[in-house]
Amino acid sequence: MKNTFRKLGGAAIIGLVMITLASRAEETKAGATNKTAAASTNAAPVEAAIPRSVFVIPTSLAEGRDPFFPHRTGFIVAAATGPGKPTATIPGDLVVKGISGTADRRFCLINDVNFGVGDELDVKTNSGKVRVLCLAIHEDTVTISVGGVRQELKFRTRF
Repeated sequence: MKNTFRKLGGAAIIGLVMITLASRAEETKAGATNKTAAASTNAAPVEAAIPRSVFVIPTSLAEGRDPFFPHRTGFIVAAATGPGKPTATIPGDLVVKGISGTADRRFCLINDVNFGVGDELDVKTNSGKVRVLCLAIHEDTVTISVGGVRQELKFRTRF
C-alpha cells in the first residue's frame, strides 16, 4: 500500500512540474509577440475614456420617471422662469408678547425671543426661522427689520 502512495505522489509531483513548465513557456511566447507588436506600431497605448454619469431632475413626465415609483410625480421640479428680484416678506405671525425695562433701556419679547435695541436674532415662525433685527422699542410698539423690510409691531394687552 505504501508503494502505491509513493508512486501516486511521485506522479503528482511530476505532473505539477510539467504543468508549471508548460505555462511558463506559453507566457514567454505571448510576451515575445506582445513586445514585437508594440515595437512595430511604436504608439502609446490608448486609454478608454470612462463616461461620467449625468443625473437631471426632470421638469415634466415626458423627460423621465422614477423607476421605483413610476406613478409618483412629486419629484418633478418646475423650471426656473429667469432671474428675478427676490422679495423679502415679513411673516404675519410675528407677535410682540411683552415690553419691559426702563425708559432708556427697553426690552421686548417677540415670539418667545428676547430683544434689545440693535439685537439681530433668529425667530421661529410657522413658515420657518426668520432673522429679525430690532430697530426701536417704544412704549407700545416695536420697529423691526426682516430682510431689509421695516415693519412696526404693536403690543396688545390681553385684558
